[in-house]
Amino acid sequence: MNLLNPKVSLFFLAFFPQFINYSNGDVPLQMFVYGILFLVQAFIIFTLISIFAGKVGYFLRKNPTISKKINFIQGSLFALIGLKMAFSQK
Repeated sequence: MNLLNPKVSLFFLAFFPQFINYSNGDVPLQMFVYGILFLVQAFIIFTLISIFAGKVGYFLRKNPTISKKINFIQGSLFALIGLKMAFSQK
């Protein structure tokens, strides 16, 4: 997912040099270590989000009352967006 995302590359180029200690030497190794730390934390966060989303999704599918309310809210929002687009000047 992040290989084709230019924002990740820009993040590394913009923020990582601030944390590199040039007096410690071996700048590529420091960048490698920070890159590995970034990958580990991203993996942990994405894993937790997917587990949480799966549990919430299961709960919402199991409870028909909440599911109907979400469908009503979603339909209302789409109708409002459609009305806004229908009456816009552009």
